[in-house]
Amino acid sequence: MLTKRAGSMVAAVVALAVMAAGCGSDSEQVSGGAEGAGEADIRVAFLSSVANTFTQAVHEGFKDAAEGTGVEVKMFDTGTDPQKQYNTFTDIISQKQFDGIAVLPIDAASLVPAVESAIDADIKVVSFNNPLGTKFDTIEPQVEGQTAVVMDATQFQRGVWMGEMAVDACQGVDPCEVSWLSGLTGIAGEQALVDGFKAGIEKAPNVKLASVRAAGGYTPELGRTAAQNMLQANENLKVIAGSDQLIHGAQLAADNMDRLHSVALIGLGGSEIAIKGIKEGTWYGGVVTLPYDIGVQAFKALVEGVKSGETGVAVDVTKATGIDPKITRENADDFKPQWKG
Repeated sequence: MLTKRAGSMVAAVVALAVMAAGCGSDSEQVSGGAEGAGEADIRVAFLSSVANTFTQAVHEGFKDAAEGTGVEVKMFDTGTDPQKQYNTFTDIISQKQFDGIAVLPIDAASLVPAVESAIDADIKVVSFNNPLGTKFDTIEPQVEGQTAVVMDATQFQRGVWMGEMAVDACQGVDPCEVSWLSGLTGIAGEQALVDGFKAGIEKAPNVKLASVRAAGGYTPELGRTAAQNMLQANENLKVIAGSDQLIHGAQLAADNMDRLHSVALIGLGGSEIAIKGIKEGTWYGGVVTLPYDIGVQAFKALVEGVKSGETGVAVDVTKATGIDPKITRENADDFKPQWKG
């Protein structure tokens, strides 16, 4: 089914990205435009990195949803350090200027004390793309009093879908060696993806997880270096899976080594680069994410929480759209990407 970038403001009922902040982080203030009913005096903070195109798309959706409402949005550009993110979060609380905070947690567990402090200060908190807590197989809020979690699937479920796609790509190959290309190590959300991937391939006796390699971040350059090392170390490698930015790098490495058509590439993100690769046959497939819609729904959930005081809301964006989360060459024409990759 077709997703529509600006028009897919789905009902509220989300590769993994890279985020963080510091007290001295760059920030940007955005006016919400003309006053909306009961919303003119609401001020909210948006915490996320805008260093990659995924989080830029989330921010764009958030800003577009605020347009014309009168809600004042201040964006804190956060980086990739969990401690800096924690510090910025607590600094926002101490300013006593905001009614709500939308955040993409880097370390979902370590940020919880700061979130609890915000809740005690009557500041509403919405996490997007990642939960807050230690469970990555549910989108239900885990922090008592948290306003909402907005995701397009759990990290674990994304990994399962990618594992199932790897099994499909391995049909007729025995043994079929597959590898996972990680971004950051030590991040619980990334480990949940790996655990889901393992669960997705475990029932296929011909599929073997050959390696899990960390690239050190989420850029094509880092992905290219890590994938090159993977391919050099394993002449029998048949599948590489990971977030779209890293798989873009893997595509470049495999092409340079003349192995592009012998290794199936499976991405996480449904980005423009991924969809192009899938249509051309240089990528096997990918699992979609909907960053623009996540931004829209995060804004709506946060403002509604400020106005109503409701807590414990779970917004499953993919389920609400009804799209097939697995994109292959057969259905790629039906999907419109929401970020560049």
